[in-house]
Amino acid sequence: MKIKLTVVALLFISSLAFGWGHQSHVRITDLALKNLAAESPGLWKNHEKISLMAARVDGVKDYRSDEAARHFLDFENYPELAVGLPSESDFERLHDLNFIDRNGNLPYAIEEEYSLLVKSIRSKDFRSAVDNLAFLSHYCEDLYQPLHLTREYDGRGRQHGLHSKFESAFADELWPDVEKMKPEPQILISNLHQTLYEIIKKNRTYLEDIFQSEGKPRRVNDFGRQDRKLREISEGLLQDAIGFVSSMIMTACREAGAGFPDTLECSSGL
Repeated sequence: MKIKLTVVALLFISSLAFGWGHQSHVRITDLALKNLAAESPGLWKNHEKISLMAARVDGVKDYRSDEAARHFLDFENYPELAVGLPSESDFERLHDLNFIDRNGNLPYAIEEEYSLLVKSIRSKDFRSAVDNLAFLSHYCEDLYQPLHLTREYDGRGRQHGLHSKFESAFADELWPDVEKMKPEPQILISNLHQTLYEIIKKNRTYLEDIFQSEGKPRRVNDFGRQDRKLREISEGLLQDAIGFVSSMIMTACREAGAGFPDTLECSSGL
């Protein structure tokens, strides 16, 4: 798959965040690293910097035309996804790069960044590993935003603006409750490819509830406030995202046969 630019400075360009909102990306990554504090104290020591890096991955889209596709998947436009997630090579044989750029390749971006993270840890290139971790965390978090898994990403029909209302105004309200929840246990992921497909299918099942809430609010900040089911779904998605990010980092360290050092130097651009 297309290789992205890994210049650290690009992480610090401001951009309108599409994924979870900027603050949600920070908080998901931060809580995922907190879950790993005992196993990777070096990561936790630098959690504020790393979490901010993960949130700022969206800024790369301002400089790389192929970066945006790595943050979403227009599931309906890929008929083969009805039965499974093809291998990356089969996926690229089925679709030209222009089509992929328009319709997204999120799961393959996750697989690529995971492999780069494992490689960086094995080679003890921890500066690169931190960058890989920031990108991987961000992409994994996008996987748990159902509106990133549909071509109807901003609402159905003539209704627009759903995306930002759901991931920012509404999600930001939920964090006090999410942060009180018991952390999800980390698990070793044995088959990443299949796991990604199962997550995509599961998270797409929440789309109808999100769409049904679309026309209810009269003001942006009212979105979903009275919808108990939507709140439960969204809190669950945020909690699952935290657990998945920490599980991915732990699995990468185990596959690499090493972890992050206790003393970890982040990129000089921080």
